[in-house]
Amino acid sequence: MRRIGKSMTIKMLAAMAGGDRELFQGMAVNESRSPFEIVKSTYSVIQMSFSGCSEFKMSLEDVRALICWKLSQHALVHH
Repeated sequence: MRRIGKSMTIKMLAAMAGGDRELFQGMAVNESRSPFEIVKSTYSVIQMSFSGCSEFKMSLEDVRALICWKLSQHALVHH
């Protein structure tokens, strides 16, 4: 693999925040000396795609409103 994309990085962070140690078995991130913790966390990892924003010619204010709406929806579901 030549590179890991942004989406894969977010998915790995979500797995780490979800406490999925088995997924990282044998990797440095799963060792006790690692600066990262793979534990069930109270923090959420939210993945958002902005790929359609330029296609639909969304303004910066529209994108900001979309982010606020998605975060509010997440808060309603998880609290």
